[in-house]
Amino acid sequence: MDQKSVFLNGEADAFFQRNKNQMEENKGIYPWVELLSDYIERTQLFEKGGELLEIGACYGRNLKHFKDKFGLTCYGIEPSKEAVNYGNEIYNGEISLQHGTSDVLPYGDEKFDIVILGFCMFFVDRKDLMKSVSEADRVLKENGYLVITDFDTKMAFKRENIYNPEVWTYKMQYSHLFLSNPQYFLVEKRNYSMGNGLFCEDIQERMTLDIIYKDSIDNAYIKGY
Repeated sequence: MDQKSVFLNGEADAFFQRNKNQMEENKGIYPWVELLSDYIERTQLFEKGGELLEIGACYGRNLKHFKDKFGLTCYGIEPSKEAVNYGNEIYNGEISLQHGTSDVLPYGDEKFDIVILGFCMFFVDRKDLMKSVSEADRVLKENGYLVITDFDTKMAFKRENIYNPEVWTYKMQYSHLFLSNPQYFLVEKRNYSMGNGLFCEDIQERMTLDIIYKDSIDNAYIKGY
């Protein structure tokens, strides 16, 4: 069974249940959410509103923060049905959560001003990896922003998942999959750890928040004659 099927057939719900209490007990926001919020405030990126999609949104906790703080219209895609049902119940329509995966996004072309890949790519089956890249690109507007938060590693490697032997975690620099396209430009990279939001000496605990701008085709390519 491929990794996507494993998640859709129970592992995504199990992941949600394993982490639900910890997420609810943590009354603060995650370090990467704080770093992204700081960037939005400094640049006044969404002073006129906008639409945001988080891929791997769990029950929408981060989306609720961005809606309340910046007045964004927020959407989330999540493979756990239990997380989607729970989020839609507690937030009562304030955000829009749907069940699904990163390789098939149920949204129109160039819909979003910002797309967040939030700690989801390292779980994506490798045969679905480039589909997920294509889908994120498809739904993001030109002059929009792609945000990737994931593990920060010097080399690509995979690790067994201690909870499910059918699931691997794949660590790599996911921003490189987009930055090879001339339309994408790295605006800001912030290293942090989940513990305190600062750089961590333990290489296994290093995280990164990459904020990437999607330029227009006309600006990205020099016109030749």
